[in-house]
Amino acid sequence: MSTDQETAIPPDFWDWSLSAYDQSGVADMMLSLQDEHGLDVNLILWCFWAGKFYPGLQEEDVKKLLLSTQEWQQKVTVPLRTIRRDMKSIETEIPAKDVKKLRRDVKGLELETEKLEQKFLSTATTALPRDTVELQEACLIYFQNYQSLCIRLDQDRDLSLERLAERETELFLSAKSLIFQQDDMHSND
Repeated sequence: MSTDQETAIPPDFWDWSLSAYDQSGVADMMLSLQDEHGLDVNLILWCFWAGKFYPGLQEEDVKKLLLSTQEWQQKVTVPLRTIRRDMKSIETEIPAKDVKKLRRDVKGLELETEKLEQKFLSTATTALPRDTVELQEACLIYFQNYQSLCIRLDQDRDLSLERLAERETELFLSAKSLIFQQDDMHSND
């Protein structure tokens, strides 16, 4: 591991992920992975962040960490997202401005659940042991661990598992290219 990486303090996961998500085209890819493939955007962003700033994590530690927020995501974040999205299409006599305000409040709660998840992931990641050998493709390795866990947990997918994994990986690598291209531009400033 280089001296620069040993002494450099990684950016806050939440701040870094907001910046990464704001890169042109990244949000669409992330939402596709979420809405069409059932993946957790926070965990995908964690794969990028941890792969860049915490390469060399042990596979078993990565899998445990990726599974650790599964229940939170399914029982707290996803229901709030569903409520927020459903509110757009409900026809009601309740004044639109009131519904819009409530929808913003629900979105705020949804974002807070994601922020709590990321705070936990960040804290847990920094406590994990890692190998001293830097892995160039740690992001992809972490994502492939996440994919394999999702495939094991969700056997009801429509597409063939191979084709689904290929499509998810294509989207992931495209997003990685956009995110790290922007990171590289900022580091050269």
